[in-house]
Amino acid sequence: MKYVLKEMSLDEKPRAKMKRFGVSNLSDYELIAVIIKTGIKDKSVLDLSIEILSYFTNLSCLEEATLNELEAIKGLGEAKSLELLACIELGRRIYKAKEARPVIRSASDAYKYLEFDLKNLKQEHFVCIYLNAVGEVIAKKTISIGSANETSGDFKDAIKWALKFSATGMIYAHNHPSGDPLPSKQDCQFTAFLKKITENMDIMFLDHIIVGFDSYFSFKRNELVKL
Repeated sequence: MKYVLKEMSLDEKPRAKMKRFGVSNLSDYELIAVIIKTGIKDKSVLDLSIEILSYFTNLSCLEEATLNELEAIKGLGEAKSLELLACIELGRRIYKAKEARPVIRSASDAYKYLEFDLKNLKQEHFVCIYLNAVGEVIAKKTISIGSANETSGDFKDAIKWALKFSATGMIYAHNHPSGDPLPSKQDCQFTAFLKKITENMDIMFLDHIIVGFDSYFSFKRNELVKL
């Protein structure tokens, strides 16, 4: 069966279908069609996509495709082949990044994860680590950067990213350029405030870590705020 795009309803066309129903509702060949965009005179983009899958048998084999193999398929050419290879490589890297997620189960783990990024900075950096239900790091985000002496943590951004990543828990952290990790009164007030906000959002606020030169302070360990 040959596919002629102009005879299809709008909802049957891959890009329109993706926009309306979401990318997860596209078949394998429809995903390839979105990537390569066009077919050739006697072969629609869907026909070309089905031919690509048939040539490689399945997606596992397609992952190992070479430029020469792709260019051998009539209608692909160098540009489309390179685009497809780039998408395959991007998917491979995303998978590897997920595979290598660090796990944080304690204040010590969090400090080791943050230490070299924060301890020598001359300005205060406020950072959030977002975790899934088993303590794996989903992402780390710099929320705000302040002067040499102070900054105000932006709790709205901290919560926004937690919701975006569907995080189960979060660890807030910042450095003290002075090198002394002991919390200020403002640090304590902000931690208590953020704990209250996250409780209302059903996000576990796991700790607030302050990073000094060669040491750190954990609000959870020291129980200045009950977490």
